[in-house]
Amino acid sequence: NQGGDESLDSDADATMNGMTNTVTLASGDNYEDLDAGLYQPASLGDYVWEDLDGDGQQDSGEPGISGVTVSLYEDANNDGTPDGSPIATTTTDGNGYYSFEDLAPGSYIVGFDTPTGYTPTTANVGNDATDSDNVGGYTGTIVLDSGENDDTNDAGYISTGTSLGDYVWEDTDGDGLQDSGEPGVSGVTVNLKDAGGNVIATTTTDGNGYYHFTGLVPGTYSVQFVLPGGYEFTQLNQGGDESLDSDADATMNGMTNTVTLASGDNYEDLDAGLYQPASLGDYVWEDLDGDGQQDSGEPGISGVTVSLYEDANNDGTPDGAPIATTTTDGNGYYSFEDLAPGSYIVGFDTPTGYTPTTANVGNDATDSDNV
Repeated sequence: NQGGDESLDSDADATMNGMTNTVTLASGDNYEDLDAGLYQPASLGDYVWEDLDGDGQQDSGEPGISGVTVSLYEDANNDGTPDGSPIATTTTDGNGYYSFEDLAPGSYIVGFDTPTGYTPTTANVGNDATDSDNVGGYTGTIVLDSGENDDTNDAGYISTGTSLGDYVWEDTDGDGLQDSGEPGVSGVTVNLKDAGGNVIATTTTDGNGYYHFTGLVPGTYSVQFVLPGGYEFTQLNQGGDESLDSDADATMNGMTNTVTLASGDNYEDLDAGLYQPASLGDYVWEDLDGDGQQDSGEPGISGVTVSLYEDANNDGTPDGAPIATTTTDGNGYYSFEDLAPGSYIVGFDTPTGYTPTTANVGNDATDSDNV
């Protein structure tokens, strides 16, 4: 009994097993308006999944999400807004699928309750059969014809637990590795960059040297550590353990390599080791009384060539060529500044007309160390 034209409507009452109202016929009447409209039940549904790479498409290996509440609404006027309360509710099965069966032809909207720990992925990207149709918790209007099965109404989610971070520490021995007892460095500025190199977030290390960026979408990221005053970056990528080395490249202003995060990844291996520059030096003098000690009135010797060598294996022998050379000043003093923590040896060129005095006699602060 839809509309105002008895010749076009259906008179079969589904609640009365298909009965019509009664009609009374007079002699000779020809009543041609007892009609019955039928439809084949329709259905709709599909899939709720975790979009691991955040591309808005169902990719191989991306899992369904079970237990998600899905609601079905009518949208009789096709305005894209649900008409009142849901007419049916279900939950996704163990594989993330849901379905609403035995539906009359008409216009519907599906609503998805966002599961705890997730946020919706980007909707309507690419192929409609494998994209996410969830915009603000709802699909658009779905128009079903008699017998139609529309299984393209999907919702993709990404985990809000996606994060990266770790640690900035003072590498007191300069070996590029986090050793027991080496402290974290607080207050260091850390920038998070996207795949295009744009800064998208900034934080600082906490009181123990840790930092974190949370609530990230899947994608490719890098981190830049801003060098604090009084520090330098330690050696890059030392050892074989990513969790213990330093990832800040001093030649790239503290940038790390990129990392690609999937939904739910928690990457905790982007670290930066810092050190405070060290220095060494002292004095070349004429030991007038030959006792091997700097005595009052004994003069410094200027212009003496002094070389600095590394001794990485601590065997007491210089490693190759000097890494720096200087000469003593007018008072006999020399200094090597801005050194990384490590092991060094100092070499002295014996000035013309002199020979070394006895070494390592008495007080180390005032003796001769030239052997």
